[in-house]
Amino acid sequence: GARAELAAAVAAKDDGWLVAWEDWRQTPPQREAIWSILVGSDGRPAGAERQVTVPLDKPRAACAPAAVWNGTRFFVAYEQPCSQVPNPLPSDLFGKWIAADGAVDPTPATIAGLAGAETSPQLARGAGSRVLVVWRDQSAGEVIRGGVLDDRATGLTGNAVALASGAGTRESPALAVAPSGGG
Repeated sequence: GARAELAAAVAAKDDGWLVAWEDWRQTPPQREAIWSILVGSDGRPAGAERQVTVPLDKPRAACAPAAVWNGTRFFVAYEQPCSQVPNPLPSDLFGKWIAADGAVDPTPATIAGLAGAETSPQLARGAGSRVLVVWRDQSAGEVIRGGVLDDRATGLTGNAVALASGAGTRESPALAVAPSGGG
């Protein structure tokens, strides 16, 4: 059948990187999943593709991956169910930890699961091995929220905070962190 690979996200470490993407190889149609592969510093695949999410039904279809290396392991965030596919349920945000060798931890981390749709996750490495995350929250208007994940956490460390709110539309947040000491 037809196959589409979309929305690639890349996270770099010293000896290579991880690429995660939205993959439509599953049947029946519209059950996209997140897949990943390690790439060596030479630019060649360093192992097999690995399935990060399993779309058993439409509410488990996942999309919009974001990836980061925290100094010890990778973290891949995603929407589930996917906001791009008509679905009676609003999208929430989850993630999975991926070891340096590419092995996917089967336990999902819950990033946001409010009453409305949470979309567009973005990640950056924080202090130590923490992961910073921002996203678009449509549960009560248009809000950009942010939070922190400790290494191997299954949920946010503390509460999410509103970073931008008020009248108007907010979409596609971005996140970047300067190295300590500036520069």
